[in-house]
Amino acid sequence: MSTYSVVSFFFSGALAPTINVWAVGVFLPLAAWLGRPLDAKNSSVLPHFVSSAIWCGLYTPIMLSLDYFPDRYKAHILVPLAINIATGITLAEAASQTAAGSAVAGLPRGRRVVLLILLTLPTAVLWAPALAGVAAHIGMDAARLRTQLVCVLIAGILTGWSLRRAALTSSAPRIFFIFPVVAVIGWTVCVRTGLDEGRFWPVPGGGRAAWWSVGLPIAAVLATTLATIGRRWSRERWISLVPVAVLCYAVLAAARVAPAYVVPHFSMKQVSRDLGLSLANSTGVVATANGEGLFNENSVPYRAIAGRTWPWYRPDVIVIVFAFHDYEGLLGREYQLTATYPLYTSPEARRSAVVRVYRRRAPGG
Repeated sequence: MSTYSVVSFFFSGALAPTINVWAVGVFLPLAAWLGRPLDAKNSSVLPHFVSSAIWCGLYTPIMLSLDYFPDRYKAHILVPLAINIATGITLAEAASQTAAGSAVAGLPRGRRVVLLILLTLPTAVLWAPALAGVAAHIGMDAARLRTQLVCVLIAGILTGWSLRRAALTSSAPRIFFIFPVVAVIGWTVCVRTGLDEGRFWPVPGGGRAAWWSVGLPIAAVLATTLATIGRRWSRERWISLVPVAVLCYAVLAAARVAPAYVVPHFSMKQVSRDLGLSLANSTGVVATANGEGLFNENSVPYRAIAGRTWPWYRPDVIVIVFAFHDYEGLLGREYQLTATYPLYTSPEARRSAVVRVYRRRAPGG
């Protein structure tokens, strides 16, 4: 696999949004833990934290280097990531931002560099789309990977400079812990509400109301407000916000997938296999209008109807997708609707499709 494919996965891969968000949950607790005093006592969960980190460190290169590695295999990394996040938060409880700030100056140089990267990268990536939006306005193609990488690099340099100015010794770095969490929740809200069709990076022809133009400023204001009013909060009070943030993210994620359980959607493969079961014993003529692809996963013999209206014959079963011109009203008089399948294609699809299966009524029925 090429370097381009590896890098582009984190920008345009189907699983990239999930892994990137979970990575924020890995980076921030790790930064808080590394900022602890050198003589701090380690928690009993440290072996689980280290083991899950090793697992992720070994699996990720394999996941990105092989030419054939479908998303169902890549999703396996979420289990050790979840363990790493849970144990990392436990370790971070012993090293709050205020307590860790005074200890950072005495840490080895290499450890301070790692801390700087861990705190800089999540914030930089989350506000880099604002730079891409400015680049799009001056005629650059913000959808190109090269442009997005340059925006992340510039955002990282500016964020790192601001973090170094804070010297990691005061309460100022608190905003670098708060903003990524608030921004991730805000991004999830944008995805759930369909703001600019849930795009993270600006694209040509995108709407003015987007994550980079609306969501980012709002997230920055909320994060700054929370950091300001929380200056006198205790460590326990800050830690208590962790389950609140997780609950907010969980509610938004559940709200996104809940409609699929209330009104189920089916893939073409699922519909095809279900038709193979329900029509297996059909002895009459099975016909389809615009649904030939629904018979690829079964062995049901069928006839394809040319056009979107009735053929010269009357099939015993007719499978219809999209529009069908029933000028004579035969579906209502001679047929009975026996099954419907809301067909799922992709989140970007603007045109929904419903598969309808009609059986011809028996004479006198």
